[in-house]
Amino acid sequence: MSETIAVRSDIVEVTAGWGLREESAQVCAARLGRMLELFAGVHSAFTRLMWTGRGRGVPTRDMQSLRELGLLEGLLDLQRTHDDAGKHWLRDGYRLTATTGLDATKVLALTVRVGRHLDHRHVARFGNTVTVAISALGDPASGGMPPEALKPIVIALVEAWQPEWAGAFSAFYGAKSKPRRWPIPFYSGRWMICLSESLAQKVIAPASALVERMPCGGLFMRATDQPFDHENTEHVRAANAIQACLAPFETWCCGF
Repeated sequence: MSETIAVRSDIVEVTAGWGLREESAQVCAARLGRMLELFAGVHSAFTRLMWTGRGRGVPTRDMQSLRELGLLEGLLDLQRTHDDAGKHWLRDGYRLTATTGLDATKVLALTVRVGRHLDHRHVARFGNTVTVAISALGDPASGGMPPEALKPIVIALVEAWQPEWAGAFSAFYGAKSKPRRWPIPFYSGRWMICLSESLAQKVIAPASALVERMPCGGLFMRATDQPFDHENTEHVRAANAIQACLAPFETWCCGF
């Protein structure tokens, strides 16, 4: 019983991140559309995602319908940032948010921050991120996202966006393993992670983790193929080993 409660009450974020990469709104919309298409095959909640933006006349807020209508590009909010002198606003990427309910109280939220390309002191190492926040894992009949859906979500993010990494974050595990430094390393709290080929070449995967080589040349590591439980000693030991092998990337930090 305790394992079930821990799994269902955890909050999970599946995030993909990459460094500065200039892409047009058209390219970002195409990637977004591919992601939504892949997500639709993962769980029915993704077919109910609703755009939460403002200021545009749209026939519907349903993200999958907007994808089919070819209207995603117009939903991307242009982002701006100050130059290093703090005097001028510069164009720097796009943002989009969408959400849906898993049941009356549990939600799934999508946040897209992409197309960032300006190098200045305020930019984190992985300035581009796409995050799926899930407020409950567990039995779909009870309004939860099944834990086995996390890996397909990671794979979909990798295919659609070609990030430098993508992985699942556990709020409970993250609170236990949070390092005493800032910014927090991108891998903190992640028990499942897929690294691009360039990053994968720089790590030695731990023997305690489940490890797969991806067709793209990347490396997929996870602490368990079961629902991750922050109170399970074996799960935590494997997750700690994954984070330890990623420690050389400590200077590549991203404070979310």
